[in-house]
Amino acid sequence: ANVDITVPAPETEPQRQYYFMALLKQQLVPERAKQNGKEYLTACITTFGCQMNVHDSQWLARALEARGFCEAPLEEARVVVVNTCSVREKPEQKVMSTLGRIRQVTGNSPRVLVAVTGCVAQQLGEKLFSRQVRLVAGSDGISGAPQAIERLLDEPALRLSLLDFTSHYVEREPGADTPSAPVGFVNIMQGCDNFCAYCIVPYTRGRERSRDPETILA
Repeated sequence: ANVDITVPAPETEPQRQYYFMALLKQQLVPERAKQNGKEYLTACITTFGCQMNVHDSQWLARALEARGFCEAPLEEARVVVVNTCSVREKPEQKVMSTLGRIRQVTGNSPRVLVAVTGCVAQQLGEKLFSRQVRLVAGSDGISGAPQAIERLLDEPALRLSLLDFTSHYVEREPGADTPSAPVGFVNIMQGCDNFCAYCIVPYTRGRERSRDPETILA
């Protein structure tokens, strides 16, 4: 969960523990990167839509953290991820408005890598590419986003699209450990085979694919 360390520490547990863990992380990660002669990597993730998107964003944040990234506000982020939704009202306009705000805040700097993921990315694909948007990853492609982000940071002229649906459920890397919480999301399947007239899910998340029961329980 996001923890605001600009306010005084909470008095109750476990929120107090989360606060000081986040504070320690913000202080230690930049210093450790400096000692190792590496760039201090920061990331900002914006999420629209359903619980599945929230789960995807939480996983991506853990995967980036395991690679040395630290969560940061938009103004300080080296990598910005916009995880999109096609179900809510005017989803494309909302994404374009968000990308416009990112350009404004970052000065449209090519040094800032912007990734668009999720259902709108699946629909619009490479039409989203721009000076800053160099990664477009659909609902299946998001599993490859951490590796793609690392590669794009090393190759500033490169653009990548991860839009193919997989024939089976692809297990994701575990990412960094996080404090236990009273609520969590566990994927058991992806996609849908029903193709209801009012629903876009089969087109943006693909056909139905289930996880192995042993993996769900692990």
